[in-house]
Amino acid sequence: GCAVVNVKGIPDINADPKTSIAGLSPADNPNFQDGTGTNSGKLIACGSQDVNTLTIENDQNVEDYKWDILGVNGTSNPIVTNPNQKNAGNITFNPGEYQIKANVSNKCGNSDLPPLNIIVTDPPIIDAGGKKPNNNSSACDAPTPVNGVGNMKELVICSGDTAFLGNGTSDGALTYKWTVENGEKLPTKTSDLKTNVILENQTNETSCTKYFLEADNGACTSKDSILVIVKNEPIVNIGLTNATPSDTNICLNTGNFTLFANPNTGIWTSISSPKLILNSNQFNPDTAGLGIHTVQYDYTDPITSCKTSTIKKIQVNGLPTIDISGILIDYCESDLPLQINGLPANGTWSSKVADAITSDGKLTSSKIGSGNSTDLIYQFTDANACTNSDTIKVSVSAPTKPIIGKNDSICQNTGTFQLTNFT
Repeated sequence: GCAVVNVKGIPDINADPKTSIAGLSPADNPNFQDGTGTNSGKLIACGSQDVNTLTIENDQNVEDYKWDILGVNGTSNPIVTNPNQKNAGNITFNPGEYQIKANVSNKCGNSDLPPLNIIVTDPPIIDAGGKKPNNNSSACDAPTPVNGVGNMKELVICSGDTAFLGNGTSDGALTYKWTVENGEKLPTKTSDLKTNVILENQTNETSCTKYFLEADNGACTSKDSILVIVKNEPIVNIGLTNATPSDTNICLNTGNFTLFANPNTGIWTSISSPKLILNSNQFNPDTAGLGIHTVQYDYTDPITSCKTSTIKKIQVNGLPTIDISGILIDYCESDLPLQINGLPANGTWSSKVADAITSDGKLTSSKIGSGNSTDLIYQFTDANACTNSDTIKVSVSAPTKPIIGKNDSICQNTGTFQLTNFT
């Protein structure tokens, strides 16, 4: 009789097509990409990977399989669910570096397949800065996820402030990229353009701009975002009085008065001298003295926390000098109305006795009455609206009735005759 004898050799891993480890190429598993640079010849994956595609292809004459998957450079060995089957089963590759080995055999011998090296990397850790959104205080629409970036953080600054974006230091192994929504140009005043960006003197009031930070390690791209909200400085009006807040002149004899501010919950301080501000918001010109004095009003908006400082220069003016020293103080009741004048000219006269003197200085002594006296007041207001006055007391007497005695008769040739008996 006849017998058929099959003659086998050990598995020929170099036969065409070659026997090899398969299932993790970009074509088989899109989570793995071909490495470049120092990682050339390796497969790179981003984040932990659960793999069930690892297998042996072109396994002619193979009867037995043996998988040997090792963690290298301190990486722990993964658990292989099917270490002796063509398909290695479910394997979890946590971040780290691995070497995948496989041995195929039959009754005639065995062969080691070329190993496969893979790297599983963590996504880069980046932080665009800012803080979690507070929609109750946001001047913009509520921040929403953009392009899968996740919940957008926000940074609220005031007009004129400088914004500092990004936290942390850069990693030389990563490639960074900052972008602005709608393709706007990133401000040129920046730090390293990697993890940090400086937006200097942001004056676009009540604006909301989204900034995006990306970092790439060759396998993973991480993204973070921040919404920069620029809020207006509070508008503050200050002055000497509510009625005339733009006024900056005041007279020495005004006395304490309350400084005007709207909103009125700020803090007044004096740059010239701390003694100028009394009871938080009062100014005393007599204490300040003549000249220009500077006060400052600081206010913080309770909603936006934006601050503003406003300065007011206050001119304290002296009083006009009054001179009525040349005016008579004694008058007769029978005197005709008499014009009296004070200096400076064009002031105003007044008296407690009705009609005793007109405003322009015509004195009628009969209105005061015989045996009486009264105060005449002269008041003058200068170009700075400062007013001063002075007072003089005048007295009025009855006229003296003359006594001339009896009639006398004399001769034409008597010569000089002495009159007698008169007062």
